[in-house]
Amino acid sequence: MKTASWITSLALGTALVAGLSAAAWAQGGPGPGAGKGPGARSTANASQQNSPRAQGTGAGAGAVLLTAQERAEHQERMTKAKTYEECLAIQTEQRTLLQSRAQERGITAPEPPANVCEMRKERGQFGQ
Repeated sequence: MKTASWITSLALGTALVAGLSAAAWAQGGPGPGAGKGPGARSTANASQQNSPRAQGTGAGAGAVLLTAQERAEHQERMTKAKTYEECLAIQTEQRTLLQSRAQERGITAPEPPANVCEMRKERGQFGQ
């Protein structure tokens, strides 16, 4: 009697694990196939394929318009900015440089993804 009960419990437990595994396996996740992930570019993004951001290194807006050294220097200047106004001045100077270089290459300078100075101000990172 105990053996039959134990076998029944084992069979039910195995069926439960198999059922849960199948349910988890059926749900899509990141990567190829169904589920979340980058997927193919839609036609809406086709115009962005020739933009500097699409060709960049992921180092921010206009990454292809600057050398690695220029990007590093800009990051350092932005990090060292003591006031919101100083940060805005550095940001404006960089934007002007990016626009002139983009014009030289016959492309449109990408818009910065966010206002870093505003974010730093909201986080209280500038001395009062």
